[in-house]
Amino acid sequence: MLELKTVFLYSAVINYCTVAAVTIGWFRSRGRDDMKFWLLAAWLMVIGSGIMAVGDRVSYFIAGYVGGFVYMTSMGFLLLGFKEFFGIAYRWWEAVAVALVASIGIVLSRLLTDGVYDGVWLLYVGSGSNLLMTMLVIWQGKAGETLPSRSLAVLVTGVYALGNFCIAPFAFVYPILFLDGAPHAVWLEYCVIPLVICNAATYVILLVLKLERATESQRYLATRDMLTGVLNRRAFYNSVAAFSERDGSMAVIDLDNFKKINDAHSHKGGDDALRAFARCAEATLPADAVFGRTGGEEFAICLPGYDVTAAMLVLEQLRANVERLDVVSPKGGSMPFTISCGFSTFRAGVWAIDQTIAEADNALYHAKHSGRNRVELYAPATWLQRCIEDTLATLGASAKA
Repeated sequence: MLELKTVFLYSAVINYCTVAAVTIGWFRSRGRDDMKFWLLAAWLMVIGSGIMAVGDRVSYFIAGYVGGFVYMTSMGFLLLGFKEFFGIAYRWWEAVAVALVASIGIVLSRLLTDGVYDGVWLLYVGSGSNLLMTMLVIWQGKAGETLPSRSLAVLVTGVYALGNFCIAPFAFVYPILFLDGAPHAVWLEYCVIPLVICNAATYVILLVLKLERATESQRYLATRDMLTGVLNRRAFYNSVAAFSERDGSMAVIDLDNFKKINDAHSHKGGDDALRAFARCAEATLPADAVFGRTGGEEFAICLPGYDVTAAMLVLEQLRANVERLDVVSPKGGSMPFTISCGFSTFRAGVWAIDQTIAEADNALYHAKHSGRNRVELYAPATWLQRCIEDTLATLGASAKA
């Protein structure tokens, strides 16, 4: 069996490897407070292990209690790091609250029992409490975010917390005895290394979570319109392709007189109008609708499974909701706007995305030339009539010239 001092030294080596990995992670994302907390927690763990390993120069009694306080405090900063990571409110004093209460309990335990009980068991209860709260924070996570390794992180921190709680009864029943300035306990040398391994696993999993979020962020940016947050053109087309074997409706929408909005309310006003419309559409459209921005002030909607009547009801509701929007202009006052919409239906297995959108776009053209703020269904006869009128208008203009 290894001597306790050797166990502490091995623990310090493992912790140094852990802190090296966390330090590299911090260098790659210095502006993030979660990495600052985790870096501080990792270094406090190393410092705590180092303090407990210098019994030849400092009394093991002093080194053990000081190191224990640092150990519990490192768990507190680990907790704050996860709260910051998942966007949960916190206060700085939370990092030391549990460590302070447990340390006071340890001192009182020794004083009130004339040294019979050293109170070290409270060190493990305090650490386990911080880890339990950390596990619950990870379990709660961030609304709407899916991180594949979050369940594993819950398991790792749960095992780490359970390990500390399981050690506490042994520390209570078999207090640490200081013989010739060195601590002795039948359980101590069996527990240190497993806890250090759990600690290293916790930091590995938090770095994995950071990597998964970065990957998810890149995927999100690749599929989302930066201004409105809805699907961009490419992602919209890719999503709609999945409905090639279903009936449905496709709509194209334009904000009416968008140039006038920009001229009257500035380009920021135009951006605000686009964002307001996108939020309104997301709140109005059914859950199975595919909605995206296809360019400028133009948006597209795919309604799988919706026939002409059902699609008209949804799109009319959207048009009415937009008309009632109360958007504040950057220049002050209200900034009302309306939309025009054209849509076409498609049949399973016999439709092409580009063709269906082109049909919806023709219906949109008709809506705009019929007074705007309306929803129009694509009709081939109407499209043919429009082509004839445009041709005649072009010939007439040529004849006059």
